[in-house]
Amino acid sequence: MSKVRLQRHNRYKGWLLSEVPPDSIFPAEAALVQRIRETGDQVFSPYQFSFHEDDTYHYHLAFLVEAVELLPLKFDLAFDAIWRAFESLYAKQLPPPTAFKLGDIAPSFAAQIDATSEHDILLNRLLEIIPAQSCEYIAQRIFRTWRQPQSDYQKIWNRLENPPNNHDEIRGLLGRIATKYSAPNFALGDERKAAMLLRLIIQGSEVEVGGIKTTVPRSQRISFLLNALLYTFRNDRFHGSMQPPFKSSVGTISTYAHVHYCFIWAHYVFLFRAMMHTPALADATELAANTLRNLDSMCRIYGKHLRK
Repeated sequence: MSKVRLQRHNRYKGWLLSEVPPDSIFPAEAALVQRIRETGDQVFSPYQFSFHEDDTYHYHLAFLVEAVELLPLKFDLAFDAIWRAFESLYAKQLPPPTAFKLGDIAPSFAAQIDATSEHDILLNRLLEIIPAQSCEYIAQRIFRTWRQPQSDYQKIWNRLENPPNNHDEIRGLLGRIATKYSAPNFALGDERKAAMLLRLIIQGSEVEVGGIKTTVPRSQRISFLLNALLYTFRNDRFHGSMQPPFKSSVGTISTYAHVHYCFIWAHYVFLFRAMMHTPALADATELAANTLRNLDSMCRIYGKHLRK
């Protein structure tokens, strides 16, 4: 056991929010600092790994250390770090020369997640508390460029079409929502209505759109979030397609809720994939408990802002 390996292991496991960040001139950051002061929340609870000498473990643990050291003000950069760890770990577990392509693996990966009995309560809660801001983000990326080639819509739609027949219900619903609200030519307030319909769908409610009642299976909802929310956010960050969200004059506490939610998902899918490593690096029951603790923390911090 090298000294650096042990320090890296302890640095992630033992991370605590040692002090509340100072006041900020940026509205979103100032709002988060205020909420942390009011709630006294720790913001994030690291997963309590057992120590491993495994090289793969230590390679990817470095990304997690980087992520926690960026908290709490830089959830967007922390998301980047953990998502890179997830992609790298998943790619290393694919048989060569197979490349990691999220659109190809998302349906089967979502099915594995959905079938994990220890995560049944967790998954329902993860989907139930999706922030309204996250649904508005998805609605903007899909419906503002509806049917336009080389657009966010087209990239997301391509991922949902490949492989075929895995997102039939959600693709049908997206088409009917676009028709209902005349996307991309929304009337005032209709884009918000489309986003709230998406929120109900992701939460698992039966919705009636265009005279057709539909409930989307949970596995498909998970795959949709991987494709439309998390990977799109990853691409926005990677390609510089968006301004850093917390340095904007229009950023709010709801912006943090959206990015914090993406961060929790990224941490969860990384750890889920770590369960499949040989030897297993995470335990299904402990992973569920850890993610539920982090969801509870998120709910305490943002409260009613999850619905705004």
